[in-house]
Amino acid sequence: MKKIVAALLALLVLGGCGGSLTQKDVTDKYTDAHVKCSARIETLSETASEYTVLFEGSGEGGEVEIIAPESIKGVKASVGAGGAEIEYEGKSVYTFLPAYRETAPVSCLCSLFEAIVSKKPSAFSPSARRLDYTEGRLARSLYFDEDLLLKSAEILYDGVMIVRVEITGLTLE
Repeated sequence: MKKIVAALLALLVLGGCGGSLTQKDVTDKYTDAHVKCSARIETLSETASEYTVLFEGSGEGGEVEIIAPESIKGVKASVGAGGAEIEYEGKSVYTFLPAYRETAPVSCLCSLFEAIVSKKPSAFSPSARRLDYTEGRLARSLYFDEDLLLKSAEILYDGVMIVRVEITGLTLE
């Protein structure tokens, strides 16, 4: 009986090692990558809102175009570390981002990709293909598919989910 239990334990330990996700695998894949994707961003505050955006860039910044809701379709933003230039119908304005830029629909994707390449995760779950980042009262959980492509994220403030992101069509160049 002891031999069977030992064999099963060895199989579980050795079998679980192959192909496991590591934080370095994810970081390496996204470092210096140019990202393109579309995303559905749901803000869950007092006034819940849903946006669909196109994103192209990296953790350092990028271009965001809102494609839904229809009332603000076509609004574009060039997002950088300190702020964003918002453009609509040929007019533009520069604005600072909120203290937690992760919470703004126009800048949350940049902050997610920035976390992947430049922040140390506070928790890591290889089996769930999830990286967690916690900074003060803000927490982010990032979920990846089997190819290490970011597929969704949840952003929480004081333990309450305030933004949910679902990503489709993600490519890395």
